[in-house]
Amino acid sequence: SAVLLVVTAIPLSELALRFGPGEYFALAVVGLSLVSALSEGSALKGALAMGLGLALATVGLDTQTGVPRFAYSVEFFDGFPLVPVLLGLYALSEVLFMLEEGPAQKIKSQKINGILAVPLGTYWKLRGHLVRSSLLGYVIGVIPGAGASIASFMSYIVAQKTSKEPEKFGKGSYEGLVASETANNAAVSGAMAPLLALGIPGSATTAVLIGALMIQGIQPGPLLFTRNPEIPYSIFASLFIGVPVMVFIGLAGARLWGQVANIPRPAIAAIVATICLIGAYASENSMFPVYIATAFGVIGYVLRKARIPLAPIVLALVLGELMESNFRRAMVISHGGYDIFYTHPLTLIFLIVAVLAFVV
Repeated sequence: SAVLLVVTAIPLSELALRFGPGEYFALAVVGLSLVSALSEGSALKGALAMGLGLALATVGLDTQTGVPRFAYSVEFFDGFPLVPVLLGLYALSEVLFMLEEGPAQKIKSQKINGILAVPLGTYWKLRGHLVRSSLLGYVIGVIPGAGASIASFMSYIVAQKTSKEPEKFGKGSYEGLVASETANNAAVSGAMAPLLALGIPGSATTAVLIGALMIQGIQPGPLLFTRNPEIPYSIFASLFIGVPVMVFIGLAGARLWGQVANIPRPAIAAIVATICLIGAYASENSMFPVYIATAFGVIGYVLRKARIPLAPIVLALVLGELMESNFRRAMVISHGGYDIFYTHPLTLIFLIVAVLAFVV
């Protein structure tokens, strides 16, 4: 999947340079349609979460007129800051769940075998699953909002359908394990492709990376390869270096990592909350992001209690501004006519895909 990212990211960015406002608007609509349709659980709840994210994206100064929208103080003129929102929704909401669950029970230490517990010949027998799941995971990872979970489930189902021993699935089958975990990891590289080439996050995790780059004044997208080539190429290198390092550290410290579960849950909650609030403050060196992170921590907790997915909110918050600004630019170019959206072939194809995603 890392090789696929290196091979496809630059051609994808070159294609993106030909995009006009209409194409970018349609691409954002595709992303949002897939986010709501592919969310885990209820599609209705996924759409609801997407709607909430779009509503949050309207806060701030109007991109064309400069008129404040739902901005009750100067701090809101730039809209909701992405990093504090992410810290609140994901990390601080988890802290609240930790506090609710109370102290965890102590786990007895068990014998953990290394990678050689599985004969090396077994990996060769599973080469077909490894290759197919890598390709499937990468392709699904490229789709905004699909994510590693959907890649994992899809790959598992395909492996079960093509297996000669489908009855072993769910009972410790190596085929199911390899298919699921390979796709799960391959989706990480896939989610990087739209981030680097188009400036669109493929997952909630890459949305965090967009926020980090923008804090440094770096705009992800097709021009990233010419203006800041050290960023994408460093990411490419880190993927190749990171995997063997991750495997080594994971296996070498397996017994130690197992003991992390015995750290008192309130202590972990306190450490995580402290790091999050310091991170929120550091993003703008003011208390405003801290208040935002805290508020979204509570919102994230309530939404998770209601089983409403958080990823569509984050992706809609990022894609909402892209969609609105390009829609309005397209309308200016076409002098108020909607023909720009169906006379350009690529724009029309994207919009048809979006409609099909909603319908299916």
